[in-house]
Amino acid sequence: MCRTSTLCFLVICQVLSVVKCLEFSGSDADVLYKINWPGKISTDLLANENSELYPITTANNEKYTCIIPAARKHEDNSNEPYTGPNPIELLAPLFNQNTCSFKLETYWTYEVCHGRHVRQYHEEREGKKVKVQEFYLGRFPKGQKEKLSLEYDELAKNPDKKS
Repeated sequence: MCRTSTLCFLVICQVLSVVKCLEFSGSDADVLYKINWPGKISTDLLANENSELYPITTANNEKYTCIIPAARKHEDNSNEPYTGPNPIELLAPLFNQNTCSFKLETYWTYEVCHGRHVRQYHEEREGKKVKVQEFYLGRFPKGQKEKLSLEYDELAKNPDKKS
């Protein structure tokens, strides 16, 4: 019996020592993985003669090169009138839906119903009763959509006209 209890004690000690070793080796959070890149990365592929190169060194002495490409020249076609849809026409699918977006904060809830209103409210429930405190932060009248659409169309025809 003494021999069996000694053997059990040694097995338990061995298991505990293995568990303790695994615990210490797994607790090093500094080095989770190491990436070995296959060869040196050439900056010639990324940079051209118009790019700006900025060498950057981190607090851990890691060296990087930041490559900022040159801005592309934009062709100015401002002489041609705009013939695409106006902003109201672009937003029409959003206005025609009867869905609203909500943002939940700790106390207030914000409701945005596109083309209708923006509302801030808080609901308190007392049993079966619901007490609502609400503020309308903005409303969009029904005729406003057509009025704005006509104004944008007129502005597209006469871009020099000040409104």
